[in-house]
Amino acid sequence: MADDVLYSARLVGPTLIERGRDTPIACPVYRDGALVAPSVGTVSIFDSAGVSVVSAAPAPVSGSIAGYTVAAATTSARSLSADWRIEWSLTIAGQVRLFTSESALVARRLYPAITDADLYARHRALSPSSTSPLTSLSTFQGFIDDAWTTLLNRILADGTYPQRIPSPAALRETHLLLTLGRVFGDLASAAPDQYQTMADSYRRQYADAYREMRFTVIEDGDGSQGNGRHAAQPITMLAARRRSTWGGR
Repeated sequence: MADDVLYSARLVGPTLIERGRDTPIACPVYRDGALVAPSVGTVSIFDSAGVSVVSAAPAPVSGSIAGYTVAAATTSARSLSADWRIEWSLTIAGQVRLFTSESALVARRLYPAITDADLYARHRALSPSSTSPLTSLSTFQGFIDDAWTTLLNRILADGTYPQRIPSPAALRETHLLLTLGRVFGDLASAAPDQYQTMADSYRRQYADAYREMRFTVIEDGDGSQGNGRHAAQPITMLAARRRSTWGGR
């Protein structure tokens, strides 16, 4: 009988597979704040029709994480889609555990357009080289990464698959404001009188920037760029609209 221990697979968003390129994927599993190494594992990948693209392929464990590289030849002739699925079958503590994640076959990945220097440009005192730094942190990369994941997942929830956005420039200001809200929120946890007002201000600015955000999107499955600008937050409609297989509006 399987035990009832709950393991956490840190799959923070859809797993993206780039068409026609070797794409490493992984399934990190945690318990009690530490990585748990599977003794053995396999991975299966299914397309939008539920057809197996990869079937129970070995998923070697390296650094306590099961991983696999999707070969370019496996995806080069396939249509882009936001509705793929990955199933990881990992043996942990003598029991086989199945972890499932949403996936997508994309033309390209979307990468952030901000770094620590952008935070320092708004608040010089965040820089560790400033005369009076606000924190002992030497980098805010963890906040940048977490805010990026939150932003992409929100865009997805609002009806646009983020990888349809050809450039991250349109997301820059929103991502920056969300990151600053997280940074000052963290500072406020230790000194609320000093930083809570700034944290709240950046959160409001982020909410406003998200509502006003516009971007060009790839309109179809061949990767070509469409015309016009799209809003991140959709207008509420009385009649439901059907979502396409490419995850667009």
